[in-house]
Amino acid sequence: MRIMPQLFGLACLALKGTQAEVRTVWKDITSNKDIQLEQGAASSMIKYLDIALPNFSVDQVVADANHEMTITGGKYKWPATKDDNERSKKKGVRIIFINTNVSPPKYRQVLLVEPTGTSSKPSFKTVGVYAGGIAWYGNLLFVADTDQGARIFDIDHIYKVKDGDGVVRQSNGDYHAYGYKYILPLVRRYKTHGDPKDHEYTYSCLALDRTSNPPSIVFGEYYHAADGDTSRIARFDLDPSTHLLKVDKDNVATASKVLLHGEHRVQGAIAVNGRYVLSQSNGDDDSDIIGFTPGDKSSKQYRLLPPGSEDLIYDPAAENLWTLTEHPSERYIIGTPISEISS
Repeated sequence: MRIMPQLFGLACLALKGTQAEVRTVWKDITSNKDIQLEQGAASSMIKYLDIALPNFSVDQVVADANHEMTITGGKYKWPATKDDNERSKKKGVRIIFINTNVSPPKYRQVLLVEPTGTSSKPSFKTVGVYAGGIAWYGNLLFVADTDQGARIFDIDHIYKVKDGDGVVRQSNGDYHAYGYKYILPLVRRYKTHGDPKDHEYTYSCLALDRTSNPPSIVFGEYYHAADGDTSRIARFDLDPSTHLLKVDKDNVATASKVLLHGEHRVQGAIAVNGRYVLSQSNGDDDSDIIGFTPGDKSSKQYRLLPPGSEDLIYDPAAENLWTLTEHPSERYIIGTPISEISS
């Protein structure tokens, strides 16, 4: 995976503590076989955008990083930038590529778009999803779509556009993307399928599990206490030959594992070597990591993280679990040794 080397080493904060508290009992409800996603057709417009726009690699985008991070008190900070303050409001979803091979690190924002138009005049529009999590597998970037499932973007098709307002093909043939230099197009999507026994699944966050066989995407649900103790975690197997979810003859993917855990405010969910891990936000209080291994009687909670922890990702080489926090002026990228979250 090429995205993570651009992230490692930016911040590793002192952990808050590792005192474990016994939590809820998790229930395996996989046998219901009712958490399903229907795989949509591939976008037919990519080949026309390939002709209309220059295609750039991830390495080229990283090398072209334009925003320099600052260092204060030994910590890297994201500077306020023009496209942050003036161009990004209600303009869609961006991802950030960070170049850590320079000092201080620099980053570049890339706008996610959905292809539109015709074969002779291909165009695009912004993507209207919350984007509660991302996972990079092969050439595909999975982005969480809360109400539907996931949107898929192809990292091998990053296009360079002209500087300018708006997000559309111009009358003179130029392309603008609200001032962003690069765009990443949607190539496929997954939508909810069937009628779950309990309630529709909420695809709040996602992560890639490279330790499973085959590799898989793990989805988590975010619910408040007022919504009841109905939160679940669902795993969908991947097809290593296509990098997409494994589907049946009807292009329907069925979750290979579903666990009911009932935890609230889950912002991140992942599985590592068979152990499931959740990040749980607590408003302005420190965040928790919750771990559960199937076969255990209950999960365990570890108050490890600063307020506002979000999605999770695992680096098998360093055996670190990574997350990031969302509160203004406290947005950190944090590494936690997986050994701190043992059974």
